[in-house]
Amino acid sequence: MTKYILLLNLFFWAGCVSSSDSTNEYTADSLRLQLITYASTKLPVKVEQVLQKAGNNRSQLEQVFIHYANNAADSLKLQAASFLVQTMENKHTLAGEGYKAYQLFFERTDQLWKKGILNKADNDLVWKNRIRKIWTDTKKEIDSLQQPDWIRKSDLNTVKADYLIQNIDYAFESWQQSPWVNTISFEIFCEYILPYRVFEEPLEPWRKMLYHKYDSISQHVSDIKQATSLLNQALIKEISTLNLNEYPSVMTWSDLKKLKAGKCAHKVFATVTAMRTLGIPVAIDFTPNWANSASGHLWCSLIMPNGKIYPFEAADEPHLAKVGEAPHKANTIKKVAKIYRITQQKQSLSLAMQVKTETEIPLFFRDSYMKDVTSEYNDPLTNVTLSIVSDTKPEYAYVCIFNNQNWIPVHWARVQSDGKALFTAMGREVTYVPMVYQHQKLIPAGNAFILQKNGQIKTLIPDSSHTQTVTLTRKYNLSQVVQKELTKAIGGVFQGANNADFSDAVNLYTIQTVPVANVQSVQIQHTKKFRYVRFLNPSHLCRINELYLYGNLAGHKSSILKGKLIHSIRMETGKPQGIDDGDVLTGFTSQDEKGGWIGYDLGVGNETQITQIDFSPPADGNGIKPKDEYELLYWDQGWQSLGIQIATQTHLTFQNVPRNALFLLHNRTGGTEERIFTYVNGQQVWW
Repeated sequence: MTKYILLLNLFFWAGCVSSSDSTNEYTADSLRLQLITYASTKLPVKVEQVLQKAGNNRSQLEQVFIHYANNAADSLKLQAASFLVQTMENKHTLAGEGYKAYQLFFERTDQLWKKGILNKADNDLVWKNRIRKIWTDTKKEIDSLQQPDWIRKSDLNTVKADYLIQNIDYAFESWQQSPWVNTISFEIFCEYILPYRVFEEPLEPWRKMLYHKYDSISQHVSDIKQATSLLNQALIKEISTLNLNEYPSVMTWSDLKKLKAGKCAHKVFATVTAMRTLGIPVAIDFTPNWANSASGHLWCSLIMPNGKIYPFEAADEPHLAKVGEAPHKANTIKKVAKIYRITQQKQSLSLAMQVKTETEIPLFFRDSYMKDVTSEYNDPLTNVTLSIVSDTKPEYAYVCIFNNQNWIPVHWARVQSDGKALFTAMGREVTYVPMVYQHQKLIPAGNAFILQKNGQIKTLIPDSSHTQTVTLTRKYNLSQVVQKELTKAIGGVFQGANNADFSDAVNLYTIQTVPVANVQSVQIQHTKKFRYVRFLNPSHLCRINELYLYGNLAGHKSSILKGKLIHSIRMETGKPQGIDDGDVLTGFTSQDEKGGWIGYDLGVGNETQITQIDFSPPADGNGIKPKDEYELLYWDQGWQSLGIQIATQTHLTFQNVPRNALFLLHNRTGGTEERIFTYVNGQQVWW
């Protein structure tokens, strides 16, 4: 009924338009013809249902149908308009005064790029740290004012007709002029090329902005895989990786052009939109959480006509992965439990579509616009049947993985009448815990278990009748980034000298193996006395976070030595004084790519025999820190305490610890990163 009331109003308006008014886009006759055509066009039921929720913006959305309804040649565009409108329910824009306030950050960064103060020819740490400084200062400035509002605006109530029409026209041109047009079906086009947004970014005419920007690729390359790889390589040069996790909105292209960098989601946004402008169908796949780390990840997948996918890291890795090979394969540290794909249409098989009310299920599964695509990847997978233990008779059960400090659900299954649930396509080499969801909480519903590399299940039932003594050195596994920095320390050398220019330098100790990510001690055998002592990295960037000297003073070989800090040119964000502050997270970084150094001048007349050097390379703060308080926990239908200790060294020892258990070491003094582990053959094995 609303549709026809609107049409009557439009007919009345059309009758008031003079047919001689040639400046008007629609003459009275042409407008009447379009309205009659539109009135005779029966919209899909789903579209009509969505239009009823558009409120005052309904007339804007209907103008899109009016625009395409009068021309038979636009029949596909009319269908495309239907697709966009019926998939608009879950689309929103983050806007408001908050977004406007944060534009100050982009403007300031843009000016520094233009002035050359920011330059990608510099070391990455230099320009990225400068941007982080701008971000920190701007955020403090904004936070000191009244907290600006962020508003989520529904696209149904705000998106205008001309924006959708422009998007549809540009999308069709990109698709139909691409060399691979004949291999891309209309269904694939609608799902992966046609959409006008990616996340919740403020809308702008990005198709128009990017129009012809990457034409050289599609004009000279006819292979869609090659074109995807070339475009991704172009984006790598434009958008560097920079984590700004506190920024509450996905950036627009205008923002990215000013910043020239972004985190994972920003790069996915840029990649997906750029691919759409070349008519390349690219999906967004993600894991809600790495199975052995504290965060999730998004990446892109090229969708091929035969249903195969070529995943790739957005604006990051220059080449596509092999068919069905997830980008994490290049980083063997990462493990995946489940992989999902963001979709434009509601997924009838999603859990959100099975239940009557959203509150019955965990938050993650309340999204009906995603589907499980784990089986499209080549990772070894296993279907697992579990017996669900619960006082109630739950309809659904979940398997959870550990995310830093909590268990989060990554897969669901219907519980059968015999109390069993089948969980399909589960990633291996992962530790899971089955749970049910009751009263807005996840409740354990079985023992923790490891789905091993061979697909077999190892159940983790704590054995308190057979205990062990465990020695622990960390509370969290080493990231690949930290491991890479530790490797760069190899070849670094500690030197003593009595000339300030180190022209008479004597090598006291050379790092020959990968050091640990914590403070460590080395004994020095050289008997000569020195005034100057330094750490020099001749092959890599000099980075050291703690440095303490011990010497033979008055017969005491372990006396700590004090001196004046001396160093080569430092990076502006490095803090030389950070090398003796007791914090392994702060320290010195040289400006020179190689040959940088830092050390101490013990002073005139204070030449001393060096007997010991304590040092820490760049670290993550997850090693055992003396004076911090730790609690060891094990999992048995919940976390159970095995005692609390205050660390006196860089390791902890606990006795009477049950075997075959899953553990967690909690730092009660500080820090947030904590990771589950088992204890095998005297070693912590991280999960």
